[in-house]
Amino acid sequence: MEGTIFVFAGYKFPPSAQNYSSYLTTNFGSYAPLINQTYSLDRFNSTPYPAFYAMVEVFTDYSFKCPTQRALLNANARSVPVWAYSWGQEPTCPWYSALGSTHAQFLALLNATHTSELPFVFAATDNLPLPNGNCTLNAFEQGLSADVIAAWTSMAANGNPNAKAFSNWPAFTSNSSMGLIVGNGSVTTGALDFTACELWDSINAGILANTTSPAALSPAPLSPVPSPQASSSPAPHSTNSSSHSGGGLVTKGSPSFGILLFWSMLSVVFASRL
Repeated sequence: MEGTIFVFAGYKFPPSAQNYSSYLTTNFGSYAPLINQTYSLDRFNSTPYPAFYAMVEVFTDYSFKCPTQRALLNANARSVPVWAYSWGQEPTCPWYSALGSTHAQFLALLNATHTSELPFVFAATDNLPLPNGNCTLNAFEQGLSADVIAAWTSMAANGNPNAKAFSNWPAFTSNSSMGLIVGNGSVTTGALDFTACELWDSINAGILANTTSPAALSPAPLSPVPSPQASSSPAPHSTNSSSHSGGGLVTKGSPSFGILLFWSMLSVVFASRL
């Protein structure tokens, strides 16, 4: 999920239930009890670190997934052709030096997080972490990188990302929410899940109605606490396991979301991992 790298940056690992409660109160004030009902720690008891995964999902949905959906809907309402993707490929190599072999647990926990698609977009498939690492992405990942580059190039040249393995990428519409779904070792198309956004849209509307400060529309920085430290507990496997509850999706290894917008002669990529 998009938010894993941010939670790691802000809390000693693993965060506690008290950290989670404080996080909700600090960032969302009077909305904290409502958010806690939907993202209660009980929903995450099947994971090895409930507070960590709860914080990650809240951060991801509010800061990335639901703003992405709003951008998609706004583009569609203005008759701007738009394509959406869900990125769930977890790199088998660390993609920057802070995630080297000494931090193997962090790499396993990060899953498809913020920036994890960059090696694929920029063909950085070997010598990872750059500039002179000794890890090479596997054959599927190397092929995926070529397909991503072809799609992004097609978007820039033709205003449409359909190319190579992505030749059946459906345009997003408000009626279907269809998009490209990149999983661990697979590429398919299907409906993207934005059910969590009903809650966040109502909260966002409430914030907008009660403030004119742009700063109030984004979560505050995570509380300053000691740098992330590895736990002695083993890292969970990165295979997906999900369950639905309260309109949200609890997914370990949950995918990243992004949109491609074509504005007249200008191609714009909004990348966000959901």
